[in-house]
Amino acid sequence: MKKILTAFVLISLFIQVEALGQDAKQNSVKRDSVKRDSVKRDSLNKDSLNKAVTTAHKLNTGNLQDILNNYIQVAAKGVTSSKTSVQLKLNWFALNPQDSVTKYDNKHFIKSWWQRNGEFVFAGGIDKNSKFNSFQAGFNYNLINRRDTAMHYYTAAYEKYFDRESVIIHNAIVKYSDTIIRQIDPKLTKTIIDDFNKNIIVTNLVQQISSQIEGFPTSSKMDSLAIKYLQNLLNDDIKNPRALKGSLSDKLKHGIKLVDTAAARSILNKSLRTYIKTGGKQPLSFNYFISKSLTTEMSKFIDDQVAADTTFKILKVKTLSDLNKKVLRNYEDLIKYIAQQPLLTIGYNYTYGTGTVLSSHDVSFQYLQGLSPLASPKATQLTASLSDTLTGSDPTGKTRNFQRNIIAFQAGFNKVLSMQKKVSVMELNLGVEDDRATNGYVTKTDKNKFTFNAYYRVRLPATPWLKLSIKYDPKAANILGLLDFTYNLDSAK
Repeated sequence: MKKILTAFVLISLFIQVEALGQDAKQNSVKRDSVKRDSVKRDSLNKDSLNKAVTTAHKLNTGNLQDILNNYIQVAAKGVTSSKTSVQLKLNWFALNPQDSVTKYDNKHFIKSWWQRNGEFVFAGGIDKNSKFNSFQAGFNYNLINRRDTAMHYYTAAYEKYFDRESVIIHNAIVKYSDTIIRQIDPKLTKTIIDDFNKNIIVTNLVQQISSQIEGFPTSSKMDSLAIKYLQNLLNDDIKNPRALKGSLSDKLKHGIKLVDTAAARSILNKSLRTYIKTGGKQPLSFNYFISKSLTTEMSKFIDDQVAADTTFKILKVKTLSDLNKKVLRNYEDLIKYIAQQPLLTIGYNYTYGTGTVLSSHDVSFQYLQGLSPLASPKATQLTASLSDTLTGSDPTGKTRNFQRNIIAFQAGFNKVLSMQKKVSVMELNLGVEDDRATNGYVTKTDKNKFTFNAYYRVRLPATPWLKLSIKYDPKAANILGLLDFTYNLDSAK
């Protein structure tokens, strides 16, 4: 029990540190988002290649994460046995020193594909007295780069359509902005002139506009920044009334026009974004400035441009709503396709043991292939592994340089039994294993050992995996049961 508690304490400490790191990462994204908002393209539905890949990570099974994790994994293995260990796996992409915004930018994300194919593995063995009796270090690397090289498919099936759609939406915003500007410009100009004539420094222009011009956008960061910019221009004029001879400066007048335009585009952008994100389920509508008849005209203008655009001809769509539904359906199918791609890793691990723990070198190959049709929400996977382990000491710890060599082969099928929120929460793996000693035979033992294996794992969507491993030796009629706890920190979440 003391040994189990030790393992749990180590995992708990890691989860707490990881939670702090996630908070810091989110705060960094919030700080940097203000900078990015000022330069990003006006694309209402544009996703990114990295988002597509990280979304596919959510379809990863616990079985796949054990072969190659996509960020960080910490595990307590064999907690009910005499060979308990605590393991840490670090995907090389998680070690990328760039800040979260930069390394997830498409340009950098594509160049760092090789990082996501490798991981470092560290582990420490714990004896019955809760003391470390071994240390392990190694790596795994994916030799088949089918998941990241498939990223160009995302551009063809997803991004290029929404790039073109963003142009159509931009045309609509430009076309109908004047209707809103004609309504808000006189009211905004009057507010500015009234404040100028009072000759008192203004400190709350956002609140004034919000109360005096119903429907004027002030809630977003960009809205408030634009109004504060106008407030600074107004206060510059108030400080120099004599130089202006009682009239607004050209710079302030130009600032009013800029805020008019920004407000009109913000109003249109907000409603169009909602319309697009709901796939047309929520009709295009405006509470202020745009009448129902003009809204209908705008919808027809957008749909006519979609129908006439040759980029969308292959999709056979004629409306914006149909376009988004079709592209998103293809996008989801593509994510499932990528999640079914094969994985072949090569790994090396060195174990330094003390006492009765064997020091060893281990070279292994692990293969995984998805077998499920795209229409199936629950994945089925073929798994196989081949390892060669050379040990340097005998089990008693008395004879060094024992040079025992064991080749092990495993094969099986992993099936997702249950899912929550499109995430696997229950899996069953059935397979066979054959271990064969090719050197360093131990007297009164068989040269090879064949077993039937079963692995059952379960979790909640955001909790560690609980894995029960059962090995049955038909020759000796023995059953061995092991219990593992595995926590995956997934950068896709």
